[in-house]
Amino acid sequence: MKKIWITSLAKDERKIQQLMTTLKSYSMPLDGHFWVDDLKKMAWSNVIEPIMQKEVALWVILADKASLEVATIRKGLSLLAMVVQHGKGVRFPVLILSLEGDLTSDKLPVLLKGADILPLSTPTLGAKVVALANVPVQKIDAGYRITLHPLGGIGLWFEVGPSGDIDWPGALFAVNGAEIDFHGIGPADGIPERSTLEYPLKD
Repeated sequence: MKKIWITSLAKDERKIQQLMTTLKSYSMPLDGHFWVDDLKKMAWSNVIEPIMQKEVALWVILADKASLEVATIRKGLSLLAMVVQHGKGVRFPVLILSLEGDLTSDKLPVLLKGADILPLSTPTLGAKVVALANVPVQKIDAGYRITLHPLGGIGLWFEVGPSGDIDWPGALFAVNGAEIDFHGIGPADGIPERSTLEYPLKD
């Protein structure tokens, strides 16, 4: 049975209870969490396993403008969105419910700019949410894949590569405000079990 996953950026239990009461009348299972803003411990990664469950058909983010202006929250949301889009498809439905009611896509992190946005006060909210959860996810092959693997105590392992039958002769990868200190080649959807450091790459 399809399920809705709810992420609440705002620590407003009254609002989240209001949302859950609205949705429960549609007999669709709900689950979710309050966002933990802790990039150092990669707290966002604790949500990967439950949100990637096959039953989850829609990701709802209850957001307030103040939270969306916090750089660490935006980064954590982006990292989680990258993993979700890799596993469930770039067209997997995401709904931003705005507490203020006038939120626009230009205020969202890049990877969430394609999300639907509705005010929490929308009169027909329940019906709209359930409709989104039942829309078939359109598959799109962009010719590449990008995801990441959070490794406690080590950091983030970015995985990039071609998708489908496409073959890449090579790739260029760069970061801003960080440093690449390890790289390797291996099967998709995991980190390499071994890596040769005979030819280290620096900067």
